[in-house]
Amino acid sequence: MHRPAAALLIGGPNVVPIHVPFSRISELEMSRGKSRSDGAIAGIKWGAPIMALAGLSIGVAAASTHCDGCRTTTDDVVSVTAVFAMAGAFYGAGIGPDTSF
Repeated sequence: MHRPAAALLIGGPNVVPIHVPFSRISELEMSRGKSRSDGAIAGIKWGAPIMALAGLSIGVAAASTHCDGCRTTTDDVVSVTAVFAMAGAFYGAGIGPDTSF
C-alpha cells in the first residue's frame, strides 16, 4: 500500500496496483485473513476448561451420592474430569475457527 498525493495505491505481490481517489473512500478495512490454527487453539482454550468444570461437577456429585454398592473414588472423579476436558478440547478445536468471541 502506498499513498500518492490524491489517491491511495493498493496492490500486492501478485496483484496489479490500482489508484483509488480519497474522495471515493468512505471506509477502509484491512485483513490478513483468518488462521484456522489460531481459531482452533482459541476453541481449545475455551472448551477444555468449561467441559472440565462440567466433568468435575458430575464426578463430585456422583461421589457424594450415597447409594448402596456405589464405589466412586477420587480416581473416578479425576477420570470423568479428564474425559470431559478432552471432549471439550476436541469440540472446541472444531468450533474454534470462528474467532469472533
